[in-house]
Amino acid sequence: MGGHGGLNILPQKSWNVYGRKQRERVRRDEEQLEREQREEAARKEEEEKEKRLRALRGEKEEEEEEKESGREGRVESVHENKHVNFFEEHEKALASLERKQKAKKSEEDEGNRLGGSGTHLRQPWYAKSDASFYDDEDDDDDDD
Repeated sequence: MGGHGGLNILPQKSWNVYGRKQRERVRRDEEQLEREQREEAARKEEEEKEKRLRALRGEKEEEEEEKESGREGRVESVHENKHVNFFEEHEKALASLERKQKAKKSEEDEGNRLGGSGTHLRQPWYAKSDASFYDDEDDDDDDD
């Protein structure tokens, strides 16, 4: 009667790791990985053979020549005793960003303060005395 009760639907699922299709796919992937590793090892071995053969013939490799020419240039630059700043570009970018932020902040401070720009600060109607309340109404007509 099934033992556990309920349905046994796992074998029907495509994601079942114990299914025939999944096991076949894993086998194929493992074979492909092994094949790629063998090809990579063979390629590296061939490169090593070429390198050893050139060394026996007395030929210098292009990479070694570049390294030697780079070393000579480095020796000259070492004698200059200049400070090497690896982050110069980043520091310049940061400085320009800070300048932009300061400029933006000063614009905001002048034009967009809490309560407006401050050029037409008025008290609310309930904070004004009666005389100034009636006097200020005439100013509202001037804005239109």
